[in-house]
Amino acid sequence: MAIVNTITVATAGTAVQSPSSGTVKAVLFKARSSNTGNAYVGDSNVSSSRGVELQPGESFHMVLQGYGKLQSWYADADNNDDAVDFVADNS
Repeated sequence: MAIVNTITVATAGTAVQSPSSGTVKAVLFKARSSNTGNAYVGDSNVSSSRGVELQPGESFHMVLQGYGKLQSWYADADNNDDAVDFVADNS
């Protein structure tokens, strides 16, 4: 079953945890095209200098060996209220 959700970064420079939990085997992250700057995806230490950088509209797909915890993913952004959408496969 797919898990679909959004991580919205209310305050730029602040790592925001995935609002969804559970174990997954694949995740696709996509920075919203309407973002006004880059977004970053990674662990709880994600920042503009640490993590996967996504320009507006850009996506990142990851297939895990085994399963990973969705709540271990975080996002940050260059600008307030930018967002990263994600689809995760937990089947």
